[in-house]
Amino acid sequence: MKRYLVIFSAAAVIAYLLVMMGSSNWLDRMLGWPFYQDWIISTVSVFVVLVYLDRIHNWLERRFPWFENNTKRVIWQAFLLVLAPAGMAILITYLQYEFLYDQSLIRHAYFQNEFLITLLVIGLVNLSYFIFTLLRRYRTDTANSPSVEPEGEVDAGLMLIGQRGAQRIPVNAEDIAMIWLESKVVFLRTFDGEKMLLSENLDSHEQDLPDSTFFRANRQMIVNRKACASFESIENGKIRIDLINDQFATVSQKKAARFREWIKN
Repeated sequence: MKRYLVIFSAAAVIAYLLVMMGSSNWLDRMLGWPFYQDWIISTVSVFVVLVYLDRIHNWLERRFPWFENNTKRVIWQAFLLVLAPAGMAILITYLQYEFLYDQSLIRHAYFQNEFLITLLVIGLVNLSYFIFTLLRRYRTDTANSPSVEPEGEVDAGLMLIGQRGAQRIPVNAEDIAMIWLESKVVFLRTFDGEKMLLSENLDSHEQDLPDSTFFRANRQMIVNRKACASFESIENGKIRIDLINDQFATVSQKKAARFREWIKN
């Protein structure tokens, strides 16, 4: 929820700038209802595009991580995170002008003004995600460096907030054995066997938790290295991980090599 609130706030700011573009007197423009109508509609439109960018970025990080297959990642990045959202922006704006304002998108000089700003925003979002990925990789490399701390340890200050009834319970990341999705609800289980609810989705927790200690086994589960009691190869190149508390996780063929490398290090 917090993630979408941040995205919505960013969408409101971007929409405000787009609506105000070309206005000579911003204060007078804000005194009329048409301004707020345009702002609300534009905020919703920008929010839809930003949520799309966020979800597709997370999907690409799982499917084609940077530094593992850069060629494929660049191709998919250009198509899904540049061309597709640009097309979405054109379509949404066309529908607005056609059915709400009864105006021609081309005659309004959209491609000479707002669309250029839209491309700039899309480019900045892509750049921000790439910088964030670099920072995460740097943090992981630093965590694996012998000069920093013993390998496999989690930052003692990293906390997740679990829910049990009406209680909100801080949980040290190092005490979490696994996080999983069950019936569209995210749970965590500690090494002591305690089970709690989590409010954020798995993608959010995957980004927050250190790669050196936690592994995204599949779409439903993130596991702690210390919770992996054993593992074995099964059909079609997959891997079955036997976890503590009599649970297990299945790693797909595409992630199998990455899991073996992760569990060794």
